[in-house]
Amino acid sequence: MGKKQLTYTPLRLVDEYSRAIREFEKARALRTIGGAEDEVGAAVEFAVPRIYERNGIKGRKPTKAEEDLLVYQIYDYAIATVIASYWSKCKQVYTFSRDFYEMLLDMDDFDIGWSLFDYLPYEAFYLELKEHKEIDGVLVKYTKGPRPSILYTICGKKGRLLNINSGIVDPRDNISYKSFFETEVFCSKADMSAPYVVLVRQVLAFTLQACMYLCAKNADIEENPLQKKIYTPSKTIRNRFSEIRKWDVGVRVVREHKAAQDLSTETSDAPDVFRRRPRQHWRKAHWHTYWVGKGRAKRELKFIAPVLVNDNGDEMPVIVHE
Repeated sequence: MGKKQLTYTPLRLVDEYSRAIREFEKARALRTIGGAEDEVGAAVEFAVPRIYERNGIKGRKPTKAEEDLLVYQIYDYAIATVIASYWSKCKQVYTFSRDFYEMLLDMDDFDIGWSLFDYLPYEAFYLELKEHKEIDGVLVKYTKGPRPSILYTICGKKGRLLNINSGIVDPRDNISYKSFFETEVFCSKADMSAPYVVLVRQVLAFTLQACMYLCAKNADIEENPLQKKIYTPSKTIRNRFSEIRKWDVGVRVVREHKAAQDLSTETSDAPDVFRRRPRQHWRKAHWHTYWVGKGRAKRELKFIAPVLVNDNGDEMPVIVHE
């Protein structure tokens, strides 16, 4: 395995979970799988002995206290196995800068649009955070159908735990991402202000916002020019870095937003005779859905970038992507 394979997080995850992936794929071939929960259940069968072994539990039944602690590790391992299995076959990566990560994170809470997630370009993908201090990225798998769900695995930086948290987001009452996380069993028993919990909540919020963005009609997504030169898809999966296809997300949005911020600063500092109408505040980025098509039966999602609002309350759009 070359240097990139040794250091690139999703490839490391696939390599580390390779035995579990093989066992999961065997189990999936031998039984009827009804959805994400069934897939995770199949992966749990291998995860249990593996996690017991990791924690030095052999030849004895774990105590109740140990079971309560291990159950989260077991499901983290099983969920990561399922997502890694699917991702290894397509190896799609979407990269996000720190600026765009923060722009998405700053958006208001929203109701998860499950029907919109059907427009995700791939079943499994990796959301790479290029400049985050603690998180390398998030592996995601979306399951369509009558029981839609999102599996996610949050991955730490090199040298730290590769998989720090995994979970399933399901469409219970079409809830918002904040209320979803606050009703999770794990977090309901934890200190919501603890640094680790705050971090995971933020990354989960970003993950759902990023998935929404990938479904947007006007999403700013371009193939990474450097990776494009070496991208070599293979029918035989070898877990090579050249099999990865990378996409840069939100580059133009961030660039134009920064240019607008600079212009706003310059005009506000100019002499009164040259000053433009003063801006009152920045309005945060937000989602807007449109009904289109025959009978307006089809829903389209658009991302509305931050806009400047002047002192009269008029919006001054910075970016228009069609």
